[in-house]
Amino acid sequence: LCWWFPMVLRMPQVKAFLDGLPRRRADQVAGKQFGRGRPADPMEALGRVATMTALARERDIKIAEAARVLVKAVPILNVTPRSLENLHSELGELVCCVDGYSVPGSALSARPWGVGGDDELQVFVRSPTG
Repeated sequence: LCWWFPMVLRMPQVKAFLDGLPRRRADQVAGKQFGRGRPADPMEALGRVATMTALARERDIKIAEAARVLVKAVPILNVTPRSLENLHSELGELVCCVDGYSVPGSALSARPWGVGGDDELQVFVRSPTG
C-alpha cells in the first residue's frame, strides 16, 4: 500500500503503525528498504557441506566437482557451484569434526518456535581419548 500510494505515509495512523514496528521492518513496509529474504538455515548449510563431502569421498572427486554435481542434480537449490565451494571452505572443518557420528532419528527435533536461522548452532564434538 505504501509503495503504490506513497501519500499514505503522511497519515497519522500509518505513522503510528510504522513507529510501532522495528526499524528494519518499518523501512521495508514503507518501501524504503527491501527485505533480505528467508533467513539462512544453518542446518541446511551444514547438510549441503556434508553432502558435498560424502559425494567427494564416495566418488573420489574433488569438492569443486562435487559442487558441480550437486548443482546439476538438485537445481531447486538455486545456487552456483562457486557458492557451494565457498560454503564448504567456510564450514568444511566444522562438518568434519562431527563426521562419523550416528544420531538416531528420535533424538532429532525441529527447531523450536521463534528460533531463527541466525541463531547460534550448538555443536558437540568427540572428546579426545588418552
